[in-house]
Amino acid sequence: MSDAEDEWHDALSEIDLAEALQGWEEEGRWHDESVDEAIQVLKAHGHLLPADLEAAAKQDMAAEQLAAVLEGAPRVTVAAVPALKLKRSRSQHLRSSLDAPGARQLLQQAAQLAADGRVLGAAATLHQLAELVGGSVEELAALPDDALAAATPAGASLDVARVLADASAAREALRALEDHKGWMVSRDDALKVHYRHQRGTTVHRQAAGRARPPRAAARLKFSAVFAHPLEHLLALAHEFDLVVTWNKFSLASIMLAEPSIFESYLYGAQWMMKPFKNMQALLRARGFDLAQEHRCLLVSIGDCSPEELPQGHVPLPKEWAKRKLINFLAGSCLKLRPLAPSADGAPRTEGSLLIHLDPHIPFIPAFLLNFVLGVLAPYIFNQMKKVLDGSFADPQGEYSRRIAAQPQLYGLVRRRMAEYEGELEAEAEAEVL
Repeated sequence: MSDAEDEWHDALSEIDLAEALQGWEEEGRWHDESVDEAIQVLKAHGHLLPADLEAAAKQDMAAEQLAAVLEGAPRVTVAAVPALKLKRSRSQHLRSSLDAPGARQLLQQAAQLAADGRVLGAAATLHQLAELVGGSVEELAALPDDALAAATPAGASLDVARVLADASAAREALRALEDHKGWMVSRDDALKVHYRHQRGTTVHRQAAGRARPPRAAARLKFSAVFAHPLEHLLALAHEFDLVVTWNKFSLASIMLAEPSIFESYLYGAQWMMKPFKNMQALLRARGFDLAQEHRCLLVSIGDCSPEELPQGHVPLPKEWAKRKLINFLAGSCLKLRPLAPSADGAPRTEGSLLIHLDPHIPFIPAFLLNFVLGVLAPYIFNQMKKVLDGSFADPQGEYSRRIAAQPQLYGLVRRRMAEYEGELEAEAEAEVL
């Protein structure tokens, strides 16, 4: 174990979560009912989590400590599969096949679907195209850019490999959101929270030519049903710069760039109790319209580096060099799905969030799980409901004004989901029967 890890481990014995939360309230000169309640429970019982999850967290912590001492060799990693290389004759055959009217029509359709964020539809259309020209989607992805560009309409573009990768990731994200095997239940009421510990993350494993022992990673799932239309939930996420106005644990929420309505680059910072540094993340969020296939909107959430930010982006804050960077690993996503209206006609939306997190620490201590699952999750959930029931009810509220000012996003989402209202009502009736 390194000196830094020794210091981190020693600091854990000094953490009293109740005292840290009281200090947070005193420093900010505010009080929150849910946080105050958590403080009282911590003082009375020492923890907020179910007994089995608390015990499992302590066992995982002990296992990670032992692994940090014993494991010094790098793990075997699997290299990425190289891209398919086409023989010249095969490439020429596919090029000529793409000139056929039916092929051009499918290619144009795939390009338009991809541009509209309908990645599953675009992938399905590419499979149809591959069958038509007597090839495979892998071969289409291996064609030179100019071959596809020559067959697509002027101004249109299509990255076949990207479409296929995005479609595969979207399907896997949906599967992961529904699969609770191996997950532990932290909370099961209006807000459902699941937790799963995972060892062996490989993010930044190598440093100065030396292999680091694997760090702990945490997988978190949150889901709830809100009495609001989907575009309200989308606005809470998309209008990211407003998060800091209602989440008092948030130190910064900055929209760095928005290349399109389907893509955003974000910077967020989160309070952390002393002696640890406040945490930060630099993210790329990408939206996918899965209304036709799964009646939902999916947003993938992943890391990006400062070098990957688009030209002309908002500068990173000066605190960038001081805060601790955490990583959102592949598979992190947000799913928003409209439900059939309630008996009184009120709209309903199910929101599900999956976070695969590398906090860059040698193990996940119980106090941190108590904070994230027992304090932060219910606090944010309650704040979301307050904002939804308050600001969104006011036509002149900031969220309402932004929704009205961006019909290209919110109007589009509203229209797309409305196309399948009949199917949602039929599903609801089938569940009752």
